[in-house]
Amino acid sequence: MTHTTNTEFNNKQGEFKLRVQNLLKIDDEKVSGAMSPVLFAQEACKQLDIRLSGLARVWFDNERTHQAIDENTGYDTLVIMENYDNARCLFMFIDGGSSGVPVGMMFNDSDLVLTPIYKNHKNLVKPDPSEIKKVFQYIFDHPETINPVNV
Repeated sequence: MTHTTNTEFNNKQGEFKLRVQNLLKIDDEKVSGAMSPVLFAQEACKQLDIRLSGLARVWFDNERTHQAIDENTGYDTLVIMENYDNARCLFMFIDGGSSGVPVGMMFNDSDLVLTPIYKNHKNLVKPDPSEIKKVFQYIFDHPETINPVNV
């Protein structure tokens, strides 16, 4: 069972749409999810020394977003959450299967921080940073999109 949410935003260029799919479920206190994104998230968390508290996949209305400019790729945009006592932090990654690109992070009610790797990456179709911030804000406002689902 996954929880997928559709939403739309208006911006200067027109409509901004996205879908968010919760990828973690809890069954008898055991957390599980789709193998490839979960393995990627576990490795990213290990590298960042954070706990995996939630995981979601994001699809942008423009299907080319976060895909290679000159190749037919099937990269996933993943958002990892870590819970703290009084805050949550979201991390966005592009999962390329055997490698990934850290996009950025945001604590609830703070500014978006994009990584230098992402900013300097020349071979990706990138959304405007304001759209990335809207994705994070949407997930903060709708925690059911990333909190593990009880089954």
